[in-house]
Amino acid sequence: TEGNMLKAAGLLCIVICGAGLGTGASAVLRKRIVICRSLRYFLQELGVMMRCTGDTLSSLIGGLAVSESCMSLSFLREAAAIMERGEPFPIAWKRSVSISSGLTSEMKDMLLSLGDSLGTSDLAGQLMTLDRAEHELEVIYEKALEQYRTKGKLYRCLGVLGGMSAALLLC
Repeated sequence: TEGNMLKAAGLLCIVICGAGLGTGASAVLRKRIVICRSLRYFLQELGVMMRCTGDTLSSLIGGLAVSESCMSLSFLREAAAIMERGEPFPIAWKRSVSISSGLTSEMKDMLLSLGDSLGTSDLAGQLMTLDRAEHELEVIYEKALEQYRTKGKLYRCLGVLGGMSAALLLC
């Protein structure tokens, strides 16, 4: 009957909502991996540009902020915009990293430490700082990858099962 079909459609919507919640939680973990990869590209590219161009940090950050590989790093665009308004690199960097919502606390700590060191020594010292940051990032990346492998699937399954449980309770 029409009432049973409506009830079945409602229950199906509940199951789909549960699956969507689980997929959303898994997507947050996946995004961490994407951000780590973008950060790795940023650090490597910044090192290459520092070696080859000799430009200011402001110019280098501004150029990388608009590169396609760094699009997921919104704090770069924010830092570049702050520096364009005349703020020095350390202040712009600290402010943009601190307010960035897509970064984990570990990522923020690594980036804030990087910002404290960049521009304060000669080229060799800055390249060593970038190398240290890359090593820290590798640990963060491996952790994010492991969390996605273990918890991502769990979240998706729990979402479907939670939706099915809710639907069964409402039957």
